Amino acid sequence: MTTRIANTVTWVTPAAQSHPDQSDIDYAPNYEKWQARAARRLAAGGLETKLPQGFPEELEGKLVWDGKILAETYDWIYVLKDEQLAEIDEAVAYFQEENIMIYAGLSAHIAPQRGRQDQKYDGKSADVVLSHIKDLSRSDPDKIIGSPAYTTDKQVFHTDSGDLVSLFVLETALSGGASKLASTWKVYNEIARARPDLIHTLTTSWDYEMFVPS
Repeated sequence: MTTRIANTVTWVTPAAQSHPDQSDIDYAPNYEKWQARAARRLAAGGLETKLPQGFPEELEGKLVWDGKILAETYDWIYVLKDEQLAEIDEAVAYFQEENIMIYAGLSAHIAPQRGRQDQKYDGKSADVVLSHIKDLSRSDPDKIIGSPAYTTDKQVFHTDSGDLVSLFVLETALSGGASKLASTWKVYNEIARARPDLIHTLTTSWDYEMFVPS
């Protein structure tokens, strides 16, 4: 998987080595591989045809939406008024540290508590509540980068922790940088309709590895 800017390859995410007992699933979704896996599973048969007990056949409400619905209304966007912007201008001068203050101040008006984003800062233990999303592929001498968020590579659909997640964007990217959103209720409805067996899979216990220093 490669990200190109101005026809120059800036970062290539290293391919992970698959375990022989694991499905051939990469970090970045591959539509053809997904189709092949789904076809093999359907051909094997024995799948659940009904949802688990207590699970709704379909979710209804404002949380079920798609791109067309969002494009019809902008009531989900809050635009700061001139007097609100003036208040921010009077308080700070928009240097890097002050941009952080603006972000923290605006966040405090939305929610009084902040989640823990990370547990280390500058190689030391710390309760980090804010992270800078920037390309570290050129500046990190050890190239120890745990997420595509810190490269020029794209990220896949994922769920961030916390009730409210926000991004404070300093400027528009020269290229790329677009974000995509999805309604989890809409996703549930599609899975419940087409593959109820997968709802069973998602409701079972999941084992996962924790990588911690020895």
